[in-house]
Amino acid sequence: MPVPYIYPKILKEYEIPFGISESIKSKLEKEHTMNAPIRTIALLLLCVCFFASAYAQEPPARKGWWKFDEAANLVKAEPGFGSDLELVGSHQWDEGPVAGNGCTRIGVGSYYKMTHGIVPNGSDSLVNEYSLQIDFLIPAIGNWYTFFQINPDNSDDGECFINTSGNIGVAATGYSAFALATDEWYRLIISVNNGTHY
Repeated sequence: MPVPYIYPKILKEYEIPFGISESIKSKLEKEHTMNAPIRTIALLLLCVCFFASAYAQEPPARKGWWKFDEAANLVKAEPGFGSDLELVGSHQWDEGPVAGNGCTRIGVGSYYKMTHGIVPNGSDSLVNEYSLQIDFLIPAIGNWYTFFQINPDNSDDGECFINTSGNIGVAATGYSAFALATDEWYRLIISVNNGTHY
C-alpha cells in the first residue's frame, strides 16, 4: 500500500509535490495554467481596492488651529490654518497644561465664533463630516459647560456638553460613564460623520 503524500495547500508556481501520480500531476498543471488569468485579475482588483481604500481614508487637511498662546491676541489663528476667532463676550489668558502653553478662560455666557472654511457636504448647506480636538479643564463640577454650537446665531442648543455630574455628551447620543475631575487637563476629540457616527 502506497504512503499518502501530504503537501501544502499553496504551491509555488509550477511546483508539483514529489510522490503524486502522473494523472494528478497533469490535472494540477492544467488547473494552474487555466486559473492563471483569473488569479492575475483578482490580484489587480485587490490592489485597486487596497489603494482606493487607503486614498479614501486619507485625513483631510487641517482647517483651523487656535493655540491661545499669545496673551495679547487670544483669538489669533496659527498661520496657514484658518482665520482668527471672533469673541462674543469676555475672555482672559491663563497658563495651559505646561509652561509656555497658554489657554483662555472664557466668560460665562461668552463664546467664540469660528469661520472654519469646510465645504458643506450632503444634501443641505451644513457640514456633516468633521473632527474637533479640544484641550480643556473645568474649575468646578455642578455647572453645565458647552463645547460647541453649530448654529451661527447661537439660537438653539449646543452640540456637546459637560453636565452637572462631569459627564461629556448630549441627550441625543448619551453621556459618558466617565466623570471629569476639576482642575485636570483633558483632550477631547470629536469625530462626526452624520448618519454613521458621532
